[in-house]
Amino acid sequence: MQPELQETLHEDPGLVPAAVEETLRLWTPVDHGTRVTTRAVPLGGTEIPAGARVVLLTGAANRDPQVFPDPDTFRLDRGVNRHLTFGHGIHFPYAHTSALYDVTSGSNGSCGGSYLCTGTTGYDGPTGLGVPNGSAAFTG
Repeated sequence: MQPELQETLHEDPGLVPAAVEETLRLWTPVDHGTRVTTRAVPLGGTEIPAGARVVLLTGAANRDPQVFPDPDTFRLDRGVNRHLTFGHGIHFPYAHTSALYDVTSGSNGSCGGSYLCTGTTGYDGPTGLGVPNGSAAFTG
């Protein structure tokens, strides 16, 4: 458990969206995917030809130290968290925004009605926050 993190979220429920984003960055539900290039793409001094199958390692990208300082640490102070858990650009789903709203709704940021802020399941989960799958929860 991380009681100090639970206390921080309890004292400042406005940090719940940052906690959700950081959880998604660190524990990516889909770790990889494949795509086929539609044109030649220069990457790291090499050219990937059109029609090549590439593997996207989302979990690795979300821990790139050039993008995320201290990449293996759960931090609420990252600011804009540009993780690639749900893709990027036109591939970024509306469901992400909708889910984030669902997590934080209930009292305009105070978490009064959100299930995430009303209790814990007793399961520690990967973040040590007290619930499965890295969801942020704390007792009221």
